[in-house]
Amino acid sequence: MFLSIEDYDSQERTARSRLSAREISAFGPVTFQDYGYPVVVREEIELLRYVDAMHEYSAPNLLADGVVLSIDEAELIRDVSEVVLTLTATHFQRPIRPWLATLSAIETLRLVNGWAGKVGKKSLTVFEFGPGSAYLGAFLCRAGHRLIAMDNSQGFYLWQNRLYGALAGDSVLDFAVPDAGPLRDDPTKVITHVPWWQFLTLTGTMPFAVDVVLSEHCLVEMSQDARRFALRISNQMLKRDGASAHLFEHLGGTSRHGSRAALFHEFDAAGFDAIAKRLFYAFVPKSGPLSDLAIAPDDMAATGIFRRLAVKRRRNALRARFPLVSLDNGLPRFAPSGRTETVAAREVIPFLASEAPLDYAFLAHAGVTVPGNLK
Repeated sequence: MFLSIEDYDSQERTARSRLSAREISAFGPVTFQDYGYPVVVREEIELLRYVDAMHEYSAPNLLADGVVLSIDEAELIRDVSEVVLTLTATHFQRPIRPWLATLSAIETLRLVNGWAGKVGKKSLTVFEFGPGSAYLGAFLCRAGHRLIAMDNSQGFYLWQNRLYGALAGDSVLDFAVPDAGPLRDDPTKVITHVPWWQFLTLTGTMPFAVDVVLSEHCLVEMSQDARRFALRISNQMLKRDGASAHLFEHLGGTSRHGSRAALFHEFDAAGFDAIAKRLFYAFVPKSGPLSDLAIAPDDMAATGIFRRLAVKRRRNALRARFPLVSLDNGLPRFAPSGRTETVAAREVIPFLASEAPLDYAFLAHAGVTVPGNLK
């Protein structure tokens, strides 16, 4: 379901004319604006900026010695990167292969699949805030899950639309297109795409019932009003089945709009219990079957060794009752085929200068450590 720049802008203008000042202010891309990061495009070619965005400085960690992927993970990255290479070559006449954004998304894929395995679900319905370059959602769909995704930046949203269409074709439902109508769930669609102004309508009847909400790399980058609103909507979306949660591994980049300590209190005020804080964060609706694992908001951000040990002892005491606790020991690699072979992460992607994402040559000349020979 292709969404033109003109149609997106027209739909957004119409929606903004009916919104309050606080709603418009809250759902602006505030942290991007603080740093001058471009998130609005006027020409189709500008969407190439978002093919591999926000992970350029992560090469030393993502490609370090000892970082390995399962064969299934490597094949997933190659599959999706070939889709992107074909899309960019045919639609933009410039072939680009994503380099680091795909590698970065693997850890969260492991989290979602590890969670699904521990709660006994094969396929999940996942709501994702801030998909960015959209590779996590691409991997989840390839792994058999359903995706509902929301973004508040025009440029990223339009790139997501192009990639989702290339991945799923007619199995995409995009609510930013003209005449899309009110939000509704369609189980026949693999991907449902929600613009920020439609997300604001979820204060009434909730059309979505999801197993997992993801907010990777974005929570503290939201304005405080948007974050508080989003957490309450997140709580409403989650199924009350004792197996559903709001998950993330990273809060986001440096931002003046939120802090780690304040965030945990905001989750508490939105009706969540925190139940994991080590390798990842997990929050579940209060008074549910998983709430016996609850960690107090102040203990979530505690640095004192005795408080941290107390939390660890309490979780260990509940380990037998809650298989989820074992995810603290490490997230299992995505390996549905059962193959046990691994491959070094740095060997999965051919870092060819002719396929390089836009930012890398500039950063290489600026002295940043990036893959490939771009100088």
